[in-house]
Amino acid sequence: MKAKWFGTFLIMAMLVVAILPVASAAPAASDGANGGPGFVQKEDNLPDPLTTKQLALKEQAQEAKLNGKAYGKTY
Repeated sequence: MKAKWFGTFLIMAMLVVAILPVASAAPAASDGANGGPGFVQKEDNLPDPLTTKQLALKEQAQEAKLNGKAYGKTY
């Protein structure tokens, strides 16, 4: 019985020793709400003529699909 408790204690102690350095080395999390140092807003949907046309066609197709005028997977 003592060996079982000793083994359990030993495993828990090793887990704590292994996790503490990792947790203390992690950078502090900043909440992006107040524009802290970790908050950078990037624009990844750059507009160009082909993308604008494609988005307009997708919107038309979605409207047709929702109104029941388009059948199948593609329109």
